Amino acid sequence: MNGSGLLQALMAVPNPAAGGNTIVLGGGETWEIPIHDQPHVARALKEWRLYRFPSGSLRRQAAQKIVTKAVRLGIVNESLEALKP
Repeated sequence: MNGSGLLQALMAVPNPAAGGNTIVLGGGETWEIPIHDQPHVARALKEWRLYRFPSGSLRRQAAQKIVTKAVRLGIVNESLEALKP
């Protein structure tokens, strides 16, 4: 299944404002979100609204990696459901 809808959904979630309950990823050009199996992808999607990236390009790269893994695991539909508020 194609992950373009999932990518669009991830990118539609706004980058959270600084401070508060956020998970800051990055510093320079590095970031890490563990997505090596289905439970980790599910957690990454659940926490996506909390992730704060230093740049839009790093945010898009992270989203693309999550989508690629969700497609490989065959969990695109479940991933879309996990993004719903």
